[in-house]
Amino acid sequence: MNEERGLTGSTTHKLHMAEKIESRGCSAIESIFVWSACSVFMLTAFAKLVSAFQHQGYLDLPDVLFGFLSTRQVFLLGTLVELSAVFAIIWSSTTAARLAILAWVGTVFLVYRTGVAWVQTPRMPCPCLGNVGTWLHLNPQVVGLTAKILLAYLVFFSYGFLLFRKIRTWVSNGAAKPTVLDF
Repeated sequence: MNEERGLTGSTTHKLHMAEKIESRGCSAIESIFVWSACSVFMLTAFAKLVSAFQHQGYLDLPDVLFGFLSTRQVFLLGTLVELSAVFAIIWSSTTAARLAILAWVGTVFLVYRTGVAWVQTPRMPCPCLGNVGTWLHLNPQVVGLTAKILLAYLVFFSYGFLLFRKIRTWVSNGAAKPTVLDF
């Protein structure tokens, strides 16, 4: 059949992979997003983990938001959350579940980040990525901006893809125009 369409072996393979991805109920772009977010989680978890075991005085100070925990403990907790999300995504069988995990973790980090911004002076960047800026000799503002961009990427696209899936389901089922209460 593919020969009739004039397709080569390479093109046939690509079409087969695209059909396989679509049959799982996800698009290639959703899959790329999920695995790129997992890669980001692995990198930021590594940065936090290495930072948590360094001998920096600020790591023993109470966290600005959770005063009953040290900054070191919050780094370790953040590492645990990120790695748990990665493993849950790997073991999850559906893209919708993977997107929901990313949305949940992104929301947790967004709430934490908002709380830190509320309590902390605006001049101080969030130490969300540990000492990665010091290792790479980067301005702390650049590292803080990078963390914000990564968080926006995570939250925007995870919720965006989930919303797109919901709308696509309504359209394919011939449902009436959705209202705010349908979300």
